Amino acid sequence: MICELYYGHKSPTSVAKWSPNENWICSADSTGHVLVWDMVNTEEHILRLTRNACGNGVFDLAWSDDSQRICVCGAGKERSVEVFFADNGAAVGDMMGHVGTVLSCSFRQQRPYRVATGGEDRHVNFYKGPPFQLDQSDATHHSNFVNQVEFSPDNALLVSVGSDRKGFLYNGKTFEYVSALSDQNAHTGAIMGVAWSPDSHRLLTASTDKTAKIWDAATGACVQTFVMAPKPEVNDQQLGCLWSRDILMTVNLRGELTYLDERSPQPTRVIRGHNAPVTSIAVHQPSNTFFTSDSAGRLLSWDVNEGCRGAALPNPINTCAVACSRDAETLCSTLRDGKVVVKPVRAVPDAPLPEPIALPESSQTVCDPATGNFLVMGEAAIVVVSPAGQQIAALPTAYRPTCLSVGAESHIAVGGSDQFLHMLIWNPENNTLGEVGTVQSPIHKGRITACAMSPNGQRIAYSVGTTILLYFWADRQLEFDTWLYHVGEISTMAWSPDGAHLATGGHEPNILVWYAGERYTRLRICADNLFVTDVAWVNDTDVMTVGSDMTPKLWRIDFSVPPAQTPASSPAPSRTPTSVAPTPSPAL
Repeated sequence: MICELYYGHKSPTSVAKWSPNENWICSADSTGHVLVWDMVNTEEHILRLTRNACGNGVFDLAWSDDSQRICVCGAGKERSVEVFFADNGAAVGDMMGHVGTVLSCSFRQQRPYRVATGGEDRHVNFYKGPPFQLDQSDATHHSNFVNQVEFSPDNALLVSVGSDRKGFLYNGKTFEYVSALSDQNAHTGAIMGVAWSPDSHRLLTASTDKTAKIWDAATGACVQTFVMAPKPEVNDQQLGCLWSRDILMTVNLRGELTYLDERSPQPTRVIRGHNAPVTSIAVHQPSNTFFTSDSAGRLLSWDVNEGCRGAALPNPINTCAVACSRDAETLCSTLRDGKVVVKPVRAVPDAPLPEPIALPESSQTVCDPATGNFLVMGEAAIVVVSPAGQQIAALPTAYRPTCLSVGAESHIAVGGSDQFLHMLIWNPENNTLGEVGTVQSPIHKGRITACAMSPNGQRIAYSVGTTILLYFWADRQLEFDTWLYHVGEISTMAWSPDGAHLATGGHEPNILVWYAGERYTRLRICADNLFVTDVAWVNDTDVMTVGSDMTPKLWRIDFSVPPAQTPASSPAPSRTPTSVAPTPSPAL
């Protein structure tokens, strides 16, 4: 899925909608900050307007048909509904009439213009303009929150739905009451969203009863019910819906997007993703498969080309980090309670977890490509775990390990709190793990925050704070110690499969892609809005990143275009490759 990412908001984004001319997007956040930004020049996303509205958060917005006016509603202290011009933010009328939070608004897409709103005060309000003034208000039909109002595409009707499980239709020009959705085969939970069919003859509704329904607008009868799962769970509650051309879609409590077909009561496709910051990524390069874990403990399996396949393990297990086996059939997960679990990916949904291995403060885990064993970093030990989940060796350490990497022929690099990079090797003959040497820069000393061994085992990169050091391991010679362009502490790094490039990231939005053997050559990629937690290469040109924005991203880099080479005193050049997101972000 090709997508554009916009990081203009500093608070959680609550709503975003295209302008009718498709040149602009208006978005708003939980603090009431409204932005109008360009979608023609996708390289820069030029900001057209920034404005504050509904100071306690914007919940919904709507454009006029000429893309000149915007209506927003939310939880304002003085005003809960506002209409303003998209170019200068000037108000268009005085939108009074609600008491409390307004949950939805809709703009009639032809003259004479009308604006409809619904809120927690159970009122459906109807405004005429411009300038917009309250014309009529209906407080007699809904007995609970009005969750959404929507004009039909032909502007003849207005529908409102609410937490009272009811839906009502009004004349789109005069606001006269027309009819209600039938009580037969009705929703048994709150109706959270509604969408019109393009021909204005049918309605799609989404409900907390874990179903979606299609209704005939003329008769109010339910003509189709969609059951979202054979055994619906709490997260299958539907919170919103969309009907665009022949695409029907709903979104559930977990944030999953479900595609529907009018002819089938079962979903046709489900797009899944994370709802918490992603903490770890494990790539299986031969099969284009990767696995991600988030701070809520959810593990997902992905295909680079097709997107999310679903949960890699049936239940959240409080995962901290994840690694996959050579055949991508087994996952090793470190848990936040200091335990290690190894489990087949295709486990039976209700199967119990295997007996975990207790390892105080276990954090990072990697797979040794030479043996297929997992290496796990603990508080004062490096542990070797078999694909069957058995501990087969352990090396106690006099230091606290801070990072871990494995290269060719089971050579292992371990960063330590003692400011040394410790080199280990696995002996498969007697199943022992031993230390064979240490590395320390004479200049840059401090806690080692990340390390990575090149696939051929010749180079070792590691970081101290914001500095990257590159060693040739064979002769213990320092190659570079002046890769200094990060502004935040480096916490992750990975070599490309051909060993020609190194990707690094950490406590900043950017990742840097370095050209091995070239002191000042690098690419800067804005990969997140706050920080990057992990990077991994899919092949020699595609690198995956995960971080605080909850969206795994694939960056495709054209290395045939040489980047600029700049001395250490110059700012790093900036280049943002195309972003391919296997999962949609919450705004998509």
